[in-house]
Amino acid sequence: MVAILMIFCLFILKTRSVLLAALLLGFVYLFIERWKLFLVTIPVFFLLITALYYFKEDSADGRLLIWKTSMGLIRENPIFGLGKNGFSKNYMIQQAEYFQANPGSEYSLLADQVNHPFNEYILWLIDYGVIVFSIICYSIIRWFKNIYFIYNIDKIVVFFILVASLFSYTFKYYFVIVILVFCFSNVENCRLKFRIHVPRRMGILLILIFVTTACSMFIYIRSEIHWKAATNSIMFDEKKYLTLEKELNQISEFHHDLAYKLFEHGEYKKSIAQIEKYESMRVNYDVTLLKAFNFTSLGEHHKSSEHFFLAKYMVPSRFLPKYELFRIYKEIYHDQEASINIAREIDQTPIKVKTDYTISVKSEVRKFLKEHKTTK
Repeated sequence: MVAILMIFCLFILKTRSVLLAALLLGFVYLFIERWKLFLVTIPVFFLLITALYYFKEDSADGRLLIWKTSMGLIRENPIFGLGKNGFSKNYMIQQAEYFQANPGSEYSLLADQVNHPFNEYILWLIDYGVIVFSIICYSIIRWFKNIYFIYNIDKIVVFFILVASLFSYTFKYYFVIVILVFCFSNVENCRLKFRIHVPRRMGILLILIFVTTACSMFIYIRSEIHWKAATNSIMFDEKKYLTLEKELNQISEFHHDLAYKLFEHGEYKKSIAQIEKYESMRVNYDVTLLKAFNFTSLGEHHKSSEHFFLAKYMVPSRFLPKYELFRIYKEIYHDQEASINIAREIDQTPIKVKTDYTISVKSEVRKFLKEHKTTK
């Protein structure tokens, strides 16, 4: 009954991956029970798969871009992977390199900040390589045993989750992990049919480990609460943040938050130091821009232009990094040729979301191009 409820919950999410899992399940059933009907429905199956693609075409194309770009990260170290945070530290740089090499790409408008490849298996390959990935896949296949898993409700739930993992970040949700543990333990062959005798000393050690873990979690949760209070506070308390950093040092967003607060209060070098801590765990468009603005405020325009240039290619549809480069070339370097080139690029960039800012930027560069008689 619980497993049926889990499947129902998956269906009400209305995601294409759940619908795909249902199609695959039906396809396997026909293969086992209705062979002739299975052959007849093959074309229908592929038509339905195509329909799922066109149901949200832009979303599907965005994922295709992410997977295509991710292949470059897999090739860097296919055997052992790039290690923990391998994807988050390297993907946006890889995406920037892709658009720098393919400036007219059809994916330019679809590209955005990416924190996950929307495929758990690609993430495993990037972070941990083929060896770990193969061990995980082998274990899963061994657990399913054969295609007759469709008659076991717990295995069906796991199947739905595994298919959803092809297109989403399912394992980031704790309730999904709980469901998996429940299903694995509930399958007949996985039930423990004997009591495990734990020696007294081992029992004491396990209790100590449990207590230590519980205390660490308590300290972490308390620090999170204090961090939230500090973030919402009108007054910026740097000392409080530095105290919290001892407990929250491994949380990238903490360093992002502190870097932004330091930037707002004119502590540009300290802000850059926090950004570098953040970048040891992940790299993204927003933090790259923040780093560029820090260097601009310090008067280090060469470094700021490097980071604006990187941000420009990370998300090609954004106007902010291009406009800041335009200002640097025009007002700082007085480089007319570079100013004209970036102005043309801004003028030719389609507006993805029309705002007062994008309209004003377009208007300014068009006026500049007209003054220099470069409008086509």
